[in-house]
Amino acid sequence: DVLSDEQLSTITSLSCSGFDKSDEEKVVNVEGIENLINLRGLYLGGNIIETINLNSLSQLVTLVIDQNQLQELDLSNNNNLDLLSAKYNQLSNIKISYNNRLRDVSIDHNQLTKFEGYNLPELDRIHISNNKLTTLTFNNPNKLREIVANNNLLTNADFTNVPHLKSLTLSQNQLTSVNLTSISNLVSLYLNDNLLTSLNLT
Repeated sequence: DVLSDEQLSTITSLSCSGFDKSDEEKVVNVEGIENLINLRGLYLGGNIIETINLNSLSQLVTLVIDQNQLQELDLSNNNNLDLLSAKYNQLSNIKISYNNRLRDVSIDHNQLTKFEGYNLPELDRIHISNNKLTTLTFNNPNKLREIVANNNLLTNADFTNVPHLKSLTLSQNQLTSVNLTSISNLVSLYLNDNLLTSLNLT
C-alpha cells in the first residue's frame, strides 16, 4: 500500500540498518524521504546510499548514516539536528554551518580536505579522524570540549578561540606548530607522530 502524505507526516523515526544484510538487501535509493517532514530520528547505517536530500526534514534531531557511499551531505536546513554520525563514507563536502543545536559530530573515515565549523554554538564533540584535512577551523565554538582529528594532513593548529577545550587529539598529522594559548581547561593532549617544532601552551 502507498501511504498518504498525512500518514507520512506522522512518522517521527525511521530505522533501516543494512549492517547484517547482503548487498542485494541493502538500501540504495531513499527518494521520497523528503516527504517525512516530521522525522526526528533517521538511522540508515550500513547501506549503499550515494545521495540523500534532507532539506525538508527541518525537525530532524538524530542522523546516523555510517558506512554508505555518500560524497556530499547538505545539512544546512536541518537546524534542529543534535547528533550527526556519518563515518565511513566518501564525503568530500559537508555543509553543517549554522546548525545552532548540533552537539555531537562523528565524520571519521571520509575524504574531507577541510572543515569550517561556523556558528555551531552548541557543538561539544567532533571526531573527524582519517580524512584528508589540511584545514580545521571553528568560529565561535562556545561549548566545544573534544576534538579528535588523527591521521589527516594538518600542518598547523590554532585553537586559541576554543576556550573550553578539554581534550585534543591530533596524532599522525604533519603539524609543525600548535597554538593552545589561553586554553586553561585542557586535560588531555595527544600529538604523537607529527613534525612539531613549536608548541605554545602559555
